[in-house]
Formats: sequence, structure tokens, C-alpha cells
Amino acid sequence: MAPTVAEALIEASGRHDIAVDVDLVPLRLLPKAAAPLALILNELVTNVLKYALSSTGGRLSLRLVRDGDAVLLTVEDDGVGEEAGTSRDGSFETTLVDALCRQIGGTRERRSGPSGTTVMLRFPAKRIEA
Repeated sequence: MAPTVAEALIEASGRHDIAVDVDLVPLRLLPKAAAPLALILNELVTNVLKYALSSTGGRLSLRLVRDGDAVLLTVEDDGVGEEAGTSRDGSFETTLVDALCRQIGGTRERRSGPSGTTVMLRFPAKRIEA
């Protein structure tokens, strides 16, 4: 799921200066989790294109790993990051991602610095795996 969504968004943007690294464990998703996960990924990748890598190229990394009884989805970029005192928390996009995460029992953690942002989502495996 993830490479197709990310690659399609990057291709649709007409950008050729963004490299995508993908490291995904295979998962069989519950049908009720597939749509929220696709929408979350769509929002996160779109935000990278729109804000982090808007003026320069860079790297987007997607990781999906199993961690005990949890599944972790990480979206990381090496873009402009955020200046001290600025944040995207409270934006429509962040509110939407948080609502979709809660819908399938997940949480979001975000770290941003001057040279990139990492968003890590943690989901209980029993809520998303078939």
C-alpha cells in the first residue's frame, strides 16, 4: 500500500527531485483499517511535498515494522523542518491524521528540527491486522 500511494503522489506532483526509501514488513490489513491508513499516508506524504520538500528536493523515507503487539508506521523527510516556536499541530491536516489514528486505536508522535521531520504512528496490531 505505502509505496503505491507515496509514488503516485510524488509522480502527480511532477517532482523528479525526491527520492523515496521504503522499508515495509508485509501485513494483511483488516478492511476497516485499510482506508484510514491510506488516508493517513496520503496526508503525511502530501504534507512532506507541500511543506518540507516544497522548494528543494530531498528524501522521503517510509517504514512499517512490527514491534511486539504494535505496528509502527514512520514517515521521515530531510526537508526544511521547523524553526523553533513554529508547529503544524492544530492544522487541519494534523487534526485529520490524529482523528484517523484514533479511529483505529493509534497514536502519533512528531519530531521536527531544522533539517527534517519524523512522524511515527503506533497502532495496536490487533486493530489493524487480519
